[in-house]
Amino acid sequence: MEAAGVGLGVVSTIDVCIKYGKTLIAICNDFKNADTEVQELLLLVRAVWARIERQVLVLRRTASSLGDEYQYIQSRMLAILQMRLLELIKIIEKFAKSSSFERKLTYALYRKETLQKSVNDLETWYRRWDPSWFLIARLSGVEADVEIRRQKSQDSARRKPVNILGDLRDAKRANEDAQCDLIGFLPETLVFCSPSPVSFSTATVSVRSDNHALAVLDNVQYTPGTSEAEVSRDIQKLARVLSKLDPITCSLLACSGVRKNMSEGTLVGFSLVFQMPPAARVVSGRILPPQDGQETKAVSSTRSLRDLLLNRTSAPSLTSRLIIARSIARSVIFLHSASFVHKNIRPEIVLTTDSGASYLVGFSRFRPAAGYTYMLGDTLWNQNLYRHPTRQGMVPEEMYNMHHDVYSLGVCLLEIGVWTSFVQYAIGPDGKEAILPGLHEIAAVPQMRDERKRAFELKRVLTGVASERLPNSMGDRYCEVVLACLTCLEKGSGVAQSNALSDDDDGVVMGVQYIQNILEKLEEIAV
Repeated sequence: MEAAGVGLGVVSTIDVCIKYGKTLIAICNDFKNADTEVQELLLLVRAVWARIERQVLVLRRTASSLGDEYQYIQSRMLAILQMRLLELIKIIEKFAKSSSFERKLTYALYRKETLQKSVNDLETWYRRWDPSWFLIARLSGVEADVEIRRQKSQDSARRKPVNILGDLRDAKRANEDAQCDLIGFLPETLVFCSPSPVSFSTATVSVRSDNHALAVLDNVQYTPGTSEAEVSRDIQKLARVLSKLDPITCSLLACSGVRKNMSEGTLVGFSLVFQMPPAARVVSGRILPPQDGQETKAVSSTRSLRDLLLNRTSAPSLTSRLIIARSIARSVIFLHSASFVHKNIRPEIVLTTDSGASYLVGFSRFRPAAGYTYMLGDTLWNQNLYRHPTRQGMVPEEMYNMHHDVYSLGVCLLEIGVWTSFVQYAIGPDGKEAILPGLHEIAAVPQMRDERKRAFELKRVLTGVASERLPNSMGDRYCEVVLACLTCLEKGSGVAQSNALSDDDDGVVMGVQYIQNILEKLEEIAV
């Protein structure tokens, strides 16, 4: 890797980008008498650059403490930003210098398309770069905090990326601090009315009695024998993190609080209470937030990914499937950036909206990434299907780590790619619901006394299905992503555990490898 002097390279590249950004904004401000469509595009340029500028200033402050791999990926991405900014400067300058008549004629013919494409390219770059920037949350140094505090003092807007980063860093410290402040439990007087279960999901949509707003309730069962105090503390920490995140940026729903579920005075579980997903824009097959100044409205309905897989008469377009895949992949890196592992990723816990935006729920098995994992399992084949072989069975072999979430993601991405539900629900001869394999290759895996051997055979089958079927249905690049996920615990894989990762105390190296081998490749797929 060409890492020598990359730290200084990151700083100098950021300085050039800031210079170009200021030039771009000055040109936008000097562009007088533009028609409505041009004004809207220039407004969008200003809004996107404002976010980028704040975030690269934080990155500049932390450059000296970044590892070689992280600096390398930032140098690559920032070099692309330079090109995007220069393209926009040239296009807007040329257009601004033309006469009013030429401007109308030229813009009507082809300038509009060129300018729109360049603005979309800048937004797309930002969308791809954003997750790598949020890995700063996992750094242990204090350099980022100085810049975050400075920017917070200037703009306290809760959903700004810099403020979200500050909250993530606070959450990381909270996970390590037994005395941290926690989000309180919702009052028992708060009632959730008209519950409507989300099909094939643990989530329920209900109406809050206090403000009559729709809410998503995600139930987390309490396992007798585990520490009630420890579980309560962990779920309050998770709720605190999820209350700070921007749903469209992170593909995780905003949490409003936690409710204790009691039965005859005994704790039986908890409910994470989420706001309904917000409406979003779709640009070039990517989910983007509403433009600044536009009202953000919540959607009125949502479906589980399992429901979509089971009840679509035909497969959705490649673009639609990519939107879902990218959303789920983003949610994993943001959850890991907040120092949590999910432990339960499968289509039943993915909520989707009409736009294709998808959100992880189903936090019944979550834990802090550095926390103790109870070595408890089960024999439910339809859940073991999404677990790495070393995490299957009643007594899993390995402690859970972030790589196991990546494996589960790979199975989900495979399912999205072939658009066949790997799990089918039917009524058996006895009148009871039966859960059956939905893919003949899975059904053909023989029963074995050695559960571990069968688990690895199932993994081999899934890898084979990916290699044989995904290139034709989703393309080679998507196939590479799925295989990277399914082999993420094997040495030689781009996101595999290795000696380098054993020293990765803050999880940044793992995050960088995940972004390079999974997120970036998903974003690079052109439809």
